[in-house]
Amino acid sequence: MALFYNDQLGPFNGFTQVKGSSTDVKRTHTKLIVSEGAVPAEKWLVDPRLKRLFKYQFGGTGSVVIPKGRIVALATNGGPNDDGVFIGYSSRKKFNALTIANGGKDVQDIDKDGNAYVRKANVAIGVAPTNIFEQLADDTADVLPLIIRSDVYIEVPYFTNKEDAEAVHWGSAYGILRAGDLVCSDENGRFVKFEVYPTKSETLNASADANGQAVVHVGLPIKPQTNVTVVNAANETVNVDEVVFASGEIHLSGLTASEVTQVTVTYISAIPNDPTHVVGQVYAVDTNLPPEGWLQWAEWGLTDQQLMFDYDRTGFRPEDMTDNGYPFDPAYVDALAKMMGPQGKGIPGLTNGSNIETTITDEVIGNIQPNIAAGTVHNFRLLHVPAVEGSLEVKINGVVVTPEYVDYTSGLVIIKTPQSYSMAVPVTASYKATGQIPGLPTNWDYKGSIGAVRIMLKL
Repeated sequence: MALFYNDQLGPFNGFTQVKGSSTDVKRTHTKLIVSEGAVPAEKWLVDPRLKRLFKYQFGGTGSVVIPKGRIVALATNGGPNDDGVFIGYSSRKKFNALTIANGGKDVQDIDKDGNAYVRKANVAIGVAPTNIFEQLADDTADVLPLIIRSDVYIEVPYFTNKEDAEAVHWGSAYGILRAGDLVCSDENGRFVKFEVYPTKSETLNASADANGQAVVHVGLPIKPQTNVTVVNAANETVNVDEVVFASGEIHLSGLTASEVTQVTVTYISAIPNDPTHVVGQVYAVDTNLPPEGWLQWAEWGLTDQQLMFDYDRTGFRPEDMTDNGYPFDPAYVDALAKMMGPQGKGIPGLTNGSNIETTITDEVIGNIQPNIAAGTVHNFRLLHVPAVEGSLEVKINGVVVTPEYVDYTSGLVIIKTPQSYSMAVPVTASYKATGQIPGLPTNWDYKGSIGAVRIMLKL
């Protein structure tokens, strides 16, 4: 709108509108670009239904509802009109809400009050660059979450198994991934491989005729020139005689004649996945444990090494002092840290792989000397501590024995000889231990982690 001064009306109301037309525009229209796309400058609310996941002691009040590194989407349901639009707590204005991406599938979930609800299928729009906290009743303003989108290169921990990934709150990737793979969101905002043609599995009832033959139909057309596998309830392979790819018809044989057999069919669908669910591309998969770099040389300060009770204690009990002698404690040199220099073990609980279980097999922890009477008590030490509770198996000369006592923190193992031996025999231990990978970054240090995946976001 163009304004012109009218000196006859004075300086206060002396501006009058000069009207334009569709072909002669007399007002400005300048706003177009809001921000760069990598971090959109938009106000969203946090989906108030999201359950509380954990307290984070390094920032923010309340509980985290969307952890850093998770893939996020705009809610498609919920709110006054069940359209994903909610009312701001302090502004009382309507805004779209951010929620956890679900890969385009409806997800049954539990809200923060313990009630069941459905997080309707959505499309990912970005990744949470920080922890996103819940909206509290005494907040003085709306929680304003940010997202990152394209042209941002991120690193997330990498797991083989979905169960291990789900045990970690933060964003992560799991499954078989290679450099160059496209990735999308699973049902809870974690990175998985985007399959252009998805692998499907269906359980069907096959009614066999008198010759043990049957025809079953899967729900989708099958991608031509791909393998179809069929197994029965006992996981035994069922013969596939013919596949009609376009209709999803599968001809089977070798079934029990004139009976109904439950079979599971695994196939590749001919209908591709929706490419709008792609969130990025894997540029690197790093499974070096520890990775290349200086972190493996990082050490605790000398004062911490000498005074920190949790890592300076020996773990002995008063009853460890027996008539058989005081058990050898290899940690006696710890007090000499200043004289002996760096320990090369990483910072306990921070850069030493304290959550990753390392498997040790048939480690020789000592020997039983010849002609020692049966029932003699022997004290041994595991060479890698702390050991994982319940993971120890001890053998004498290859025969499994049950220890009298095990301290998994200090590695003390007390056994009694089951018999006398005519020659020296080895005592071996197989177990799992944590804290055995000096130089492991904290964001890789989770049970089941095999490294990290680096992803270029392409939303």
